[in-house]
Amino acid sequence: MAASLAGVMAGRGLCTYYLLAIVPPLLVLAAALFCEGLDVAPRNRSAAFVVSLVAAVVAMAYENHHDMFTPNAFLAGDYNATREVSAKLVDLGLAPQDRLLVLNRGLSVYTETGALPPSPYFHPTQLLGVFHTPSADPLGEALGANPRFIVVADPEIRHITELAARIDRALAYVHAHYRPAAVVNGAKDSFTVYEYTG
Repeated sequence: MAASLAGVMAGRGLCTYYLLAIVPPLLVLAAALFCEGLDVAPRNRSAAFVVSLVAAVVAMAYENHHDMFTPNAFLAGDYNATREVSAKLVDLGLAPQDRLLVLNRGLSVYTETGALPPSPYFHPTQLLGVFHTPSADPLGEALGANPRFIVVADPEIRHITELAARIDRALAYVHAHYRPAAVVNGAKDSFTVYEYTG
């Protein structure tokens, strides 16, 4: 059990929602504790239940106070902004044969435009994080294919698994071979569309 808990806590280091896997067993344990584990006099059971409920709410509010009223931009996304990015790409003449790379966020642009990525590696986890792939350099492979357009979301917002060095490398390549073609400033995120210049 200790090894299982250690594995779950190690996963939490990558992303807090990896802890969702322990919610069902914790609920079972909580029910067992209330039904069999607490030796509370019958007259105090209601008070004990209320105290435990208040403790759970306070703990949740404390743990999530950063994201409760202002959702994490990485996880929430910006639907309207990605729709606008897709429209800008169409206005820029995106053709069916053109390849598109969405570097860090806004993957729905692929679906909205019907554009295909330039390589089998196109997810930010593969490109910007340490994620095992058959290719030794998935980021280099995707950039080296020189897609006609690259979409880059605000690089200041990033997932915990995204390495700053890889983002810097990607931006250096983009600035050397691409020109800014459009900028979309949404309510929750901002995107720059770059077009290949050679």
